[in-house]
Amino acid sequence: MSLFREAARQGDADGMYEVGLAYDLGRSVPVDFVQAAKWIARSIAAGGEFALKEMNGNYYKWELPFRVALQKELTSRRLYKGPTDGAWNDDMSAALRKLAGRA
Repeated sequence: MSLFREAARQGDADGMYEVGLAYDLGRSVPVDFVQAAKWIARSIAAGGEFALKEMNGNYYKWELPFRVALQKELTSRRLYKGPTDGAWNDDMSAALRKLAGRA
C-alpha cells in the first residue's frame, strides 16, 4: 500500500486506482467506499485508462455502496446530475468521460 500511495502522490493514475481498490476491498486499510470513490475518480481524472475502462465495463462487479459513493463524488464535481442510487446509466458513463476529459 505504501508503494501505491507514493505512486499516487507522484501523480501516477494506476497508483491512484490501486489505492482506491484497496479502500474498496479493505486491503491494508479499512473498507471505505467514499475514499475508494475519491481515489478512483482521481485516477480517471489523471488519465487512468484502466480505471475508466473498469468503471464503464465492469461497474456491476463493484458493490452498491461504492457505486453510490462514486455517483456522489461525480455530483460534487458537478459532472453528474442523476440519482445517487448506484444504478449505472448513460449519465454515469457521460460523467466519467467528462472526468477523463473526453466529453
